[in-house]
Amino acid sequence: MNAKEFFQRNYYLEQRVNSRLRRLSDLRQLAGRVTSSLGREPVSGSADVHKLDGTIAKIVDMEREINEDIDHLVDAKREAMSVIRQVEHPDQQLVLELRYLDFKSWPSIAEEMGLSPRWVQTLHERALAAVENIFSQKA
Repeated sequence: MNAKEFFQRNYYLEQRVNSRLRRLSDLRQLAGRVTSSLGREPVSGSADVHKLDGTIAKIVDMEREINEDIDHLVDAKREAMSVIRQVEHPDQQLVLELRYLDFKSWPSIAEEMGLSPRWVQTLHERALAAVENIFSQKA
């Protein structure tokens, strides 16, 4: 795995967590609809009760999966931060943090750092090279 792939996994993990959180929200809305329809049903509406039980079980499973994904994301970000701290130049560290931990766009990074977009790209290239060097020293 090269340096860029190492850092990009954080983005994909975060996107996965966000996607699952949206699906969880949808399931909760569905459970709310089932619950509200139960209040209007006659007492013999046992099929809807089973549907609610299934939905609640899915919500619990989804919450467990999300918590596991969040744990993986936290671990990956912690590992990325440890590598970033080993980069010698603070400006390169900051570019890596803003891009791969905060997931900011290049124009946003340039504006925040008060630098030209081209210079930010140069810093990024140098930072990735420094990380590749760190990886090669560990191997």
